[in-house]
Amino acid sequence: MNWWRRAFISEEDLDISGQSSTDCISLVIYDITDDKRRGKLFTTLKKYGVQVQKSAFECRISEEKNKLMLKQLTSIINEKYDLLRVYRLSRNYNNQCWGSVGKLDEDDGFWVI
Repeated sequence: MNWWRRAFISEEDLDISGQSSTDCISLVIYDITDDKRRGKLFTTLKKYGVQVQKSAFECRISEEKNKLMLKQLTSIINEKYDLLRVYRLSRNYNNQCWGSVGKLDEDDGFWVI
């Protein structure tokens, strides 16, 4: 978790790793046939998580935000033509990565100027 996020979460809501005890990972994958719907879905997902592949996002969010995200995403897709899958992973999931991109880390440093 980034240092600035810790400033807005109380200590009792943090576990040992520094993540909010209510946060889990939602893995969202999609195959949208229409460019306009795909663009809206992409824009919505950027608010909740990190793009890990062309049509896949990892979202570290609370259960409440997950419900809100699902409501927004399902209002965008056309169930007759599109595919949307959301896998809710527990906080203790095991993530292994191979390849050139590697594991995404929210604690990577950055500069604000």
